[in-house]
Amino acid sequence: MALALRKRPSTPSELQSRLLPMVLGESALSVTEHCRILDFGRANRVSLSFYSELSCRLQVLDASETLIAKAKDIRAAAESDTPVEVTADDFDAAFPEIAQQGFDLVLLWDMINLVPPSALPALLDFIHRHANDGFRGHGFMLHKRNVESTVRHLGVTNAAALRVVATDPASLFLHSRRYVNDCMHPMTIDHGVLHSDGRLEFLFRGASGQ
Repeated sequence: MALALRKRPSTPSELQSRLLPMVLGESALSVTEHCRILDFGRANRVSLSFYSELSCRLQVLDASETLIAKAKDIRAAAESDTPVEVTADDFDAAFPEIAQQGFDLVLLWDMINLVPPSALPALLDFIHRHANDGFRGHGFMLHKRNVESTVRHLGVTNAAALRVVATDPASLFLHSRRYVNDCMHPMTIDHGVLHSDGRLEFLFRGASGQ
């Protein structure tokens, strides 16, 4: 189900996280030498300043516009009674800059709510095929309707805090934790924290032995 568009001015705010330290804290990163990070968000000075202090290789996708366009195409196909199956190959084609690359940490931010339910398994399969052994993932999912219909662009201020640096209007698709967990098999969600705005912050990982 998509939420209607409502454009509101962005107001930068700080978000505290209990889960980020588990993937961006010193003890978490120390087990992976030269961590390869895939960030689905938009490049911003806040995050780049934080990443510059890490021993990591960073790939920023700035994925929101691509995912919004993909969602529009899927809706248009469905309305014309010619729906097409979306696969991980479609997302590989949409993001050719990470072809043949694998990552230790995937930061999804708000991006899964830009993807219709029918395409979510393909997006998560795309992530899985670019995940290295022992990889971790972090993201937010919206499953309540009392949130403005915007995608947040988040900056990492430190391992336990984020800043909303901008927002853009977007149609959002609600996904339950159970549905997301089912779609990402063999990956699994292993931690979740519900925020007051209705977004569930979550951590996920690959299957044992991946």
